[in-house]
Amino acid sequence: MTGRGRPERMRAVRAVVRKDVTVALSSKAVSVPFVVVPVMLMVVMPLGIALLARFADGEVARLGDQLGALAPALVARVAGLDPAQQVVVLGLVYLLAPLFLVVPLMVASVLAADSFAGEKERGTLEALVYSPISDRDLVLAKMLSAWLPAVAVGLVAFVVYCVTANAAAS
Repeated sequence: MTGRGRPERMRAVRAVVRKDVTVALSSKAVSVPFVVVPVMLMVVMPLGIALLARFADGEVARLGDQLGALAPALVARVAGLDPAQQVVVLGLVYLLAPLFLVVPLMVASVLAADSFAGEKERGTLEALVYSPISDRDLVLAKMLSAWLPAVAVGLVAFVVYCVTANAAAS
C-alpha cells in the first residue's frame, strides 16, 4: 500500500516481527538449536579443552611435536608457555573463538528458514501475503525477525564464552 504513513508501516513490521519470533520460539524444532549449539560451542568445548590440558599430561606433552605444522607467527605467540597453557591458548583463542561466529549465523539461518517455510506449513502464508503490508515491509520484517534474535543470542553467547574461557584458562 502506498498511501500508508511511516508509523503505520513500522507498526505492521513490528507486528510481523513479534509474531514470527513468538511462533519460532514456541516451536521446539526451532528453539532447541538456540540452546544446544551455543552451549556445546561456548561451554562444553572450552571446558573440555581445559580438562584435556589439565589431566592429559602425556598427550599434551606431545603437542610440541605438532607445533611445527602451525604457522610460525602462531608458534611464536605460544612459545613461552608450558604445554598445558599452549593447549588452552590454541584451543580457546585460535580454535573456538572463531566458532563463535557460527552461533549468530546458525540462529539467523534457522529463523529465516522457519519464517517462510513455517508460514506455508502452518497455512498462514496466504493470509500474510494478502495482509495490508507492502512486499518491501514484509521482507524487512522477515529479515528483522531472523536478525534480531541472532544478535541477541550472539551477544549472550559471547558473554558466556568469555566467562567460560576465563574460568577454563584459570
